[in-house]
Amino acid sequence: MEVIWDLVHFGFPIGVSPFDPFFPELLAEFGRRVALISKQYGQRLWVCPVNEPSITAHFCGQVGQWAPGVRRRGYELKRKLARAQIATIRAVRRVDPDARFLYCDPFEGGRWQFEAVDLLAGRASAGSVGGSAEFLDVVGINHYPHFKGPQIARCIADVAQHLSRPVVLSETSHHDGHPAHHHENKGAWLRYVLDQCEQAERGGYPVLGVCWYPAIDSPAWNGRKGEFWSHGLFRMDGTLDLSLTDVIVQHGSSAAKAA
Repeated sequence: MEVIWDLVHFGFPIGVSPFDPFFPELLAEFGRRVALISKQYGQRLWVCPVNEPSITAHFCGQVGQWAPGVRRRGYELKRKLARAQIATIRAVRRVDPDARFLYCDPFEGGRWQFEAVDLLAGRASAGSVGGSAEFLDVVGINHYPHFKGPQIARCIADVAQHLSRPVVLSETSHHDGHPAHHHENKGAWLRYVLDQCEQAERGGYPVLGVCWYPAIDSPAWNGRKGEFWSHGLFRMDGTLDLSLTDVIVQHGSSAAKAA
């Protein structure tokens, strides 16, 4: 098993804002220390410097719903997050030249879906932040039942064509805490996800893996205190969720990449 270390999921340490001029250097130092610790164990290091930069920029810098609560500066934050990712990738590579990197975003369609990743890859037309193709390794697509936009197979093809990079389905799930998920069960959603990945692969777009998030039932991140969502492969009592395991068994080797 290989772990992909997510350095910034959502949220920042107290007293730190992604708009701070020192933020790229701060994240780069964090990444460097992670690489130093990883080398002690002799395992290949995988790092995701910033989870979902498009979502972070929207909620932190455009609509102000997440800290630091800034409004109408979403594109500026995308640029700052791209600089932070570049600095972090460089810092990690100085310690471990063989480290691998994951970039993940929803890619829900529309004219803005590639704006953040294009900054990192040096493809943006509105001014450079120092990005280039060397900073783009594997691209992850996060997709949930409530997302709008194209079906997963079409999304995989669009991302692969646009970025010319290997693709993983880096985050998907089905949980009872979201009203849009109530119309079907988890097994049906996982079956749809795997069918879509197989369709993409038949079309010439390999999918390196599928991540069911989370693997274990977890506290509701926007629910009442003490509330849990039953969306894990493993239940809170330690048993397996048969609605998911049955689909994995039925799909056989094609589901072996799901985790």
